[in-house]
Amino acid sequence: MTSPNESVHAVPVTHTPPPHPEVAPSGGQGGQGRSLWHHADFRRLWAGDTASQLGVALGALAIPYLAVTVLHANEFQMGLLATLGGLGFLIIGLPAGAIVDRYAKRSIMLLVDLLRALLLLSLPVAGWLGLLGIVQVMVVATAIGMSTVFFDVSYQSYLPLLVHRDHVVEGNAKLQASQSVSMAAGPAIGGLVLTWLGALPVIGVNAVGYLLSAVGLSRIRHRETPAPRAHRRPMRVEIAEGLRFIVRHPLLRRLIACTGLGNLAGAAIGALIVLYQVRDLHLSALTIGIVDSAAAVGGLFGALITTRLARRIGEGAAITVTAAAMLVC
Repeated sequence: MTSPNESVHAVPVTHTPPPHPEVAPSGGQGGQGRSLWHHADFRRLWAGDTASQLGVALGALAIPYLAVTVLHANEFQMGLLATLGGLGFLIIGLPAGAIVDRYAKRSIMLLVDLLRALLLLSLPVAGWLGLLGIVQVMVVATAIGMSTVFFDVSYQSYLPLLVHRDHVVEGNAKLQASQSVSMAAGPAIGGLVLTWLGALPVIGVNAVGYLLSAVGLSRIRHRETPAPRAHRRPMRVEIAEGLRFIVRHPLLRRLIACTGLGNLAGAAIGALIVLYQVRDLHLSALTIGIVDSAAAVGGLFGALITTRLARRIGEGAAITVTAAAMLVC
């Protein structure tokens, strides 16, 4: 889950063995030829994800806004807060894929949703008790970032197990539509709510989104059976295999370098953007939210023209052109 001010993290690459023969997609609910509208478990997943995405979009501005306006964080603290929030992808990104392969993905996502909700709820509780400090905010950001790694890896691996392979594209499209709409509308609405209620209640709304996502996941009837322990290879072997695959693949090496540099620059901007908007430009929460929504709409428009652009000038050239456009902006 990313916000307009967050960089997009690369998905950790690990070797994922084929599903165990007992793990079959529950495509029978919807029928191989029927739309996923008729797939009850997918509807539950989609409803929970939509609630979660909307909550995240509403609250994406809340934590940095809280740090700047309530806790009076300085430039170093804001940079550290952003770094800690993304630390999980660096530290546990690779082993997360191997760990997720060993357990039921639905259970992992359910536990992560509950954990993230509790972590976020600790902030308004501490605020109402007069105990809130920047250290707690950093700890919460770090824990949420690390737990999100496990959720994202599980989430991307779970859909092909839940629906028939012929419906994976449709499922991804519906889930992505929820995320895109939430990212486009959420920041502006979140900025408006921030103006009315303040940062801590909006963070509570974000927590409620995670709780609703957990409810949706808990109602899914499909159960997967992880591969037996005897069929698992050592985790270090799977991680090493993923790293070797990346290092030996010339295109992946270049893409990772490009993505890494882009994320580095984006993280540097994202760490200080709220501080700059509040202290230097004196923008209100509503105005900042509208700016973030505009950025999300731009991202949605870019996603719509990406396929046509890649077909016209080629995928490699499209990456170069869009990177150059970002530099000009």
